[in-house]
Amino acid sequence: MAEPVTPAPHEHPSVEHLGGCSELIATDTVTVYVFPDETSAADTVETRGGHSYRRGAVVLNYLEAKTLVADRPRYEKVLNGLR
Repeated sequence: MAEPVTPAPHEHPSVEHLGGCSELIATDTVTVYVFPDETSAADTVETRGGHSYRRGAVVLNYLEAKTLVADRPRYEKVLNGLR
């Protein structure tokens, strides 16, 4: 199966309503948003109603990708291990 093509950050429909999002990676299992600062990232997490996880300026969004609840800790562990 071919890899899914993800639009560039400025073309992705989700970025426009997320003020300040500077990078976006969307997969079938999780969507990763990168913000220029922690405040912008925190604001986004507050609007996601428990369907996201933030570490610093990076937000893992589980809602759009419909990530299984059982898989979320694995993604969070990887994010927490990054410097």
